[in-house]
Amino acid sequence: MKLQSWKAGAVLAVCCIFAGRLTAQQLKLGKSPTQLDKNALLELNSEKQGFLLPRVLKSQLLAGGTLETAQDGMFVFVRDEACLYLKKNGVWVKVADYGSGAALNNWLLSGNTGATGSFLGNIDDVPMVIKSKNLSYLEFGRRDLLGLTDNYPDYTNKDQKVTYLRSALQFEAPGASFYKPMFFVDANGNFRMKGSSAGTDLFEFGATGTNNNGGFDFIIGDDGNEPIIFKSYTFNATPNIAEMMRIQSGKVGIGLTGMPARTFHVNGDMRLVGSAGTPTGMLGRDANGDVGNVGIDATLKMTAGVLSANSTTALWNASQIQGMNVATTTPGDGQVLKWNVASSSFLPADDITGGTSYGTLTSSDIKGAISTDPMYRLRIWKGNGEKVTNGPDTGPTGAAAWSVLSFQNTAGADYTTQMYFDKNTLALKEWSGGPTLTDNGNPWYKVVTTPGSLNFTDGGLIYASKSIDATSEVNQDAANLFWDKGSKDLGIRTNSPNSALQVNGSFSLPVNYVPVSGTGGGTITFNLNANMYSAVVRRTSSNSKSVNVTLPAETNMVGRIYIIRKLSSTFGAPTVTLSASGGYTIDSNASITITKYAMVQCLSTTEWVTLVAN
Repeated sequence: MKLQSWKAGAVLAVCCIFAGRLTAQQLKLGKSPTQLDKNALLELNSEKQGFLLPRVLKSQLLAGGTLETAQDGMFVFVRDEACLYLKKNGVWVKVADYGSGAALNNWLLSGNTGATGSFLGNIDDVPMVIKSKNLSYLEFGRRDLLGLTDNYPDYTNKDQKVTYLRSALQFEAPGASFYKPMFFVDANGNFRMKGSSAGTDLFEFGATGTNNNGGFDFIIGDDGNEPIIFKSYTFNATPNIAEMMRIQSGKVGIGLTGMPARTFHVNGDMRLVGSAGTPTGMLGRDANGDVGNVGIDATLKMTAGVLSANSTTALWNASQIQGMNVATTTPGDGQVLKWNVASSSFLPADDITGGTSYGTLTSSDIKGAISTDPMYRLRIWKGNGEKVTNGPDTGPTGAAAWSVLSFQNTAGADYTTQMYFDKNTLALKEWSGGPTLTDNGNPWYKVVTTPGSLNFTDGGLIYASKSIDATSEVNQDAANLFWDKGSKDLGIRTNSPNSALQVNGSFSLPVNYVPVSGTGGGTITFNLNANMYSAVVRRTSSNSKSVNVTLPAETNMVGRIYIIRKLSSTFGAPTVTLSASGGYTIDSNASITITKYAMVQCLSTTEWVTLVAN
């Protein structure tokens, strides 16, 4: 070591002595100093020593540092950052980083230890390309940068991020003996997928065709019996995966779980919508569901897709009219064919002579429910589904379903009787005329009805009571409203009256209040009438008025009773007089004075009598 240091020092001394001469010559230090490389100004050659750069702190390169204004081209090692710096364009630039994390900026062929934020790729807008044998296999970049922008849908976005695979893509399949799975493009530009199925079978699908005659195919097989199955997944069902359709051995099955029995096999119902072509035959199915052609014999024919009876043959199983003429007259509604001896043919006629016929009204007007002929004793009509008009009152809403029975008779003049009925109304009316009906002033007569669950009790009075919406329904409460037809007694809240009228409870009579109001004197007249039962007189203000209560002057009041009551108040009690009128007297007087109260009753056509007074 000492010898080598001595040699280096001697050389350095020689360099310094002859510095003026060496400025234009070459310099080599170390091993074989006389063997010079003519292209090198300075050469260092040693197997045991290295080139040691100046070692400085980062602060010496910054503003105020000793090397801040160094010349461009100076090269130093910054100790506190463990990296090299070069003075370039007046600025110190880091050339290489030899710190503890330097390996993170390099990807090694022997593997790397990455960290958060590490990546392999470019940070500028240039494609990243992975090659083998100088051929591109995988490229990354913007669509426009990769030259993949085209003027048709989905390929026009120049800035779309694209991964461009320029080779077939094959997957590892350890369980497959053949046909390892692979995506590829064939020579005609068809994108396809081929792969293994069940270890040794093949499946393949993708685009097919040449010269603008493209298509899509799906291939499955090896032995020839492999199915193509379409399934659906329902997460809340058991099982949650169900087969919808399969194609197997040249057959299509829907709703199956195994091999289709026919070329097209549907396990379930089906619907066909639309029509094309002109049918020339019919299809039917047997008990197994197999479909076949249905034969058509000579009595039927299919022409232009329409199945019809063959008019050149006799009707089936109808020998009673076979070979006999049928009139071409258009039948009326409800008519039938009847044999007519005179014409030796079947003619349209009403279905029953002297009996019942049927019809449906075209409007809600009940006057349309006619009986066309007295021969038809009864014609039954069905309403048109609306509330009846010109019929009985069926309430505010009425019934939509109703019927009418019409009877036509002749008794000097035609008349028609109708019976109307719906869910809760039964009514009768007689009209003039027939078949045209004219209102002759007769009203509709309703039949009074009662609930079907009710059994009448002898003596129980009936009263109007609608259970739902009937307009003429009655009910009975024999325990509280009772008429004893033997004793001719009426009971209220009792079914065993012992008097002409027995009320088992309270009852109310009308009260007529006569207020004596105002000021001053004078007489107030209050006239009793048949709608009153009493007169209650009271002074309601300070005055000196008197009151004259006058009994009615009617001719038939025998037995009628009135009560007159005088009340005192803080204003005192007025003078009250009860007077007769119309030739009547009260206890043989024209009037009486009421002290507190009086009850009077009419005894005859001229006399009232006091029953109670005070």
